[in-house]
Amino acid sequence: MAHPLFAKLQASCELLGWKSWIEEAQSADDIAQMHVLIHVDDQVRNYVVRLLVSGDDAADASSMQLLDLAVILPFRVADGALADTARLLASINLANVIGAFALSEADRVVILRYGWHAVASELQPNRVVRLLDMFDYQCQDSAALIEQVATGAVTFDQIGQAVRELTSAEGVQ
Repeated sequence: MAHPLFAKLQASCELLGWKSWIEEAQSADDIAQMHVLIHVDDQVRNYVVRLLVSGDDAADASSMQLLDLAVILPFRVADGALADTARLLASINLANVIGAFALSEADRVVILRYGWHAVASELQPNRVVRLLDMFDYQCQDSAALIEQVATGAVTFDQIGQAVRELTSAEGVQ
């Protein structure tokens, strides 16, 4: 059975024009998932956020739960671009409001992920919609640059100074 949040969130996503679907748990050891299509880029590639909620669905409103959001960017990282991509992601993460970009070397993909530990009563659709909106912004803002480096079209050193100026830790004091 899917987490109660998912049905409410699906209704909110419909109102916002986001396509969404729920995958029920297939066994007692499985966790239901929800998927939300937040963006389609100019190459008609989908940016789909996968949501999981861990914790007891029937628990009281004060129990702690984890909402995990993740989107795999729709391109692969070239073998020769792994180090530059990792450097770029580390720089971008300094400026991210929520979540962090990560590089899966084994799968050659970039993932934007965020885990929100919250009291069950705080898991409200309007709050999750704001997280999805922030994911959409971060993907639209960063994906093109990440893809340029990930595919080897440019190196980190070629764009590094501009990225360092945008993501300087000077403002984080």
